[in-house]
Amino acid sequence: MNDYLEVAKPPGGSSSRGCVMTGALPGSRTRLSPLGRRLTRFEQLLQVFEHWDGTLEQLTLGAFDGTLAAAAGGGVRAFRAASSQAIRVRGRDGPGVVTISLVLPESSGSLWQHRRLDPGHVVVRGSDVGVDHHATRRSVQLYMVVGEEDFRAAARAVTGSEPGSVGWYTARPSPTTFDGLEARLCRYIRSGSNSTHGSDAAGIRGQECLLAAVEALFPTTTRRADLTLAARAAVARRAEEMMRANFGVPLGEVAIAAELGVSTRTLRLTFRERFGLGPMAYYQSLRLNAVRTALGDSPGAGVGAVARRFGFCQLGQFAGRYRRLFGELPSVTLQSGGPNTPSMGRINPRDRPSTSE
Repeated sequence: MNDYLEVAKPPGGSSSRGCVMTGALPGSRTRLSPLGRRLTRFEQLLQVFEHWDGTLEQLTLGAFDGTLAAAAGGGVRAFRAASSQAIRVRGRDGPGVVTISLVLPESSGSLWQHRRLDPGHVVVRGSDVGVDHHATRRSVQLYMVVGEEDFRAAARAVTGSEPGSVGWYTARPSPTTFDGLEARLCRYIRSGSNSTHGSDAAGIRGQECLLAAVEALFPTTTRRADLTLAARAAVARRAEEMMRANFGVPLGEVAIAAELGVSTRTLRLTFRERFGLGPMAYYQSLRLNAVRTALGDSPGAGVGAVARRFGFCQLGQFAGRYRRLFGELPSVTLQSGGPNTPSMGRINPRDRPSTSE
């Protein structure tokens, strides 16, 4: 008796476009929910693959039940898939992509390229290596897919050197680093980002996930930046100029470091030394302060319009960050007339002390 109960091939033979940047299946009205879409057939897992040539096979008895959630932005696609049945995935991705998978406790019994890995491992696979993955029953798979050039650029930004061939390999980062990467990926997926809403913010979050993954794969020691004080000051000054020139379409940390010709580690150490904040936290504070000023300069504009002008497209998150920084909601700032009104502390010229006395 054949142990394989069903074999699924992509529609049309050997290839199928899966979850694209908008989170929608081509030719389908189905969208991926931020909280996870319910799956009733294992063939629906095919939507996570792009330019896929291969098959899925259900190996255990019973009706399939699962969930799938995804996010995309900044050239990074991330997925979390849960399955009630054992599934084997065999085939090959399209060219020029790198898949980074996290081995979770819920997937510890699964096999990656016929190998069983302990939880806490990170698995990297280039597109030149075929897929042969066995997911056990009641397993959860968490992974991200990026372009190989983006992966190499992030690796250069972190290590300061050109990475070798991607191929297939595993790494075992510290538990703190692994947990941080898992948490960042899960937050990114929960955001349910897509290219038609909040694409700039989604791009930054996607690039942050890629950077966290690369740092987990290529750990560096925490030490002082190998630059003189004057050189570090110049890096911080040039980075701030870039940030202020790109409020509407925010840049990612990798892009800033690459433009300045320094590693992301050097960029972070420089910013913490000069400002007491990491570069992206400082960048966010600059944009929030710009929003606050604009609320006073444009009293007729709505909060949402002003926020989007400075790259904040998810208004709920924006309002929370604004309140944490300033202690009030942006709507309160707008209603009070902005930060430059007398009630907000601006000195009326008639109230200035006389210099003739």
